[in-house]
Amino acid sequence: MTEPDALPRHPLRFANFRAYLVGRLAAVLAQYGMMIVLGWQAYNIARETMTTAGASAQLGLIGLAQFLPLFFLTPVTGWVADHYDRRIITRVTLTLLTAASALLAFATYEGWVSLPLIFGMAVIVGTARAFNGPAYGGGVGMISVCDYTIGADDARFGLTEVKLGLLPANISPYVVARIGKVHSRETMLSGALFDSTRAERIGLLTEVAAAGELDAAIERVVHNHLQAAPGAVADTKALIAYVAAHDLETNMIYTADRLADAWETEEGIEGINSFLDKSTPSWRVK
Repeated sequence: MTEPDALPRHPLRFANFRAYLVGRLAAVLAQYGMMIVLGWQAYNIARETMTTAGASAQLGLIGLAQFLPLFFLTPVTGWVADHYDRRIITRVTLTLLTAASALLAFATYEGWVSLPLIFGMAVIVGTARAFNGPAYGGGVGMISVCDYTIGADDARFGLTEVKLGLLPANISPYVVARIGKVHSRETMLSGALFDSTRAERIGLLTEVAAAGELDAAIERVVHNHLQAAPGAVADTKALIAYVAAHDLETNMIYTADRLADAWETEEGIEGINSFLDKSTPSWRVK
């Protein structure tokens, strides 16, 4: 049997991870390089017929053309990444970016590159980036650091790194802290997808709502949280983190001190006075 110390621990010892890292780095560099090239070419072409101010305006518009797809498609791309194979999404977006780069290079070589073409390329780059980011991203890791999470009943979750020969290394401290060692083994070691019901059962989700009622559920939760004093909420989050990391005796002293401090804060004084006067404190949202 292989000794534990002999096992490769560093992610770079895994060939698949090295390949992923190199591919990801190359994709990021290529995307940002494409953004710079688009701006540079737009400015140079615009300067042939426009003033410096006009060419600078075109440069700004190129940036806007890349940003708008990100802005408008972000609510959609996350849903797409959760419901479709992320590997396919990544391949499609990278193929699209490669094709756009090849077309721009060919147009530049042949001498028929123009502002409309560059603006079209900018929109394609922005659209591809909008879908590419969530496909690469780790939604479970983000969920694990949220205070309150709501999932649609048709959502699917997974820690699928092991299927690629990789490890859920970077997010594991947050995921394990959220769902515990038992459920972490249950979800990480197989890489299998699981539904919202199971996500709620293991503590990843706080609650599950029907897909058509998700917005209403979010509004309800946000409204409830807006009734609380923001300073008290921040202090309570710190309190929970401290109590979870210390023993009972230490916590008894710490919590008594924090409660005494809270009575003397502006929020504490206002909250107690509002309770006694049957009035509404300033932070409460109707």
